[in-house]
Amino acid sequence: MFEFSFLSGALYVSSKLDRERKDRYILNVEARDGGKTPKTALVDVKITISDINDNKPLFDKSPYLVHVTEDAALGSSVVTLFAKDDDIGENSEVAYAIQSGNEQGAFNLNDTSGLMKLKKYLDRETKDSYKLVVTASDHGTPPLTSSVDVTVVVNDVNDNPPTFPKSQYNCTVAENLVRGVAVCYVTATDPDTGVNGQLYYSIVTGNVNNAFQINSVSEL
Repeated sequence: MFEFSFLSGALYVSSKLDRERKDRYILNVEARDGGKTPKTALVDVKITISDINDNKPLFDKSPYLVHVTEDAALGSSVVTLFAKDDDIGENSEVAYAIQSGNEQGAFNLNDTSGLMKLKKYLDRETKDSYKLVVTASDHGTPPLTSSVDVTVVVNDVNDNPPTFPKSQYNCTVAENLVRGVAVCYVTATDPDTGVNGQLYYSIVTGNVNNAFQINSVSEL
């Protein structure tokens, strides 16, 4: 790591230093005179390696994938991002920011802690996911920056009732129609997903003498 000039006593760096691997050296230096019976003296030389901003912050995950229900309350925690910088001092202090994808300002990111919270109400039927790009920048001069993709998936809740496209269906049936023949198709829709969007049909009133039956289960 170091070279020594025997004549001048100057100490030189002989190979690349890396503070993140070793931040100090204690060298034992000897001085010897030129006498027939040389005399010597010893001294310790402590060398501390100062930091330069040569490491950028690195996220602990890449990418991030998180799920949030669409009925989550404002201020709810979404995810805590974390990036580590191997430098020290201001060179290691990290500031977080959302660079893109934060449509309608749905999320708020604490620039110091990396905690992301919900700022606007979500609606899965309007937008079912967000693709965010988040950066972590240190306070060095010049600052070094890294970025990470954060996908926020909006999970469905059963917040929509089924709707019929018509307010009334008018069907005509011959009186001699045999049993089991379809006479009318009544179809509703539900914008929710999964079991929340599964529809079950039933005749509630008016089916005198059980004259009709309806297929009770829709297809997902």
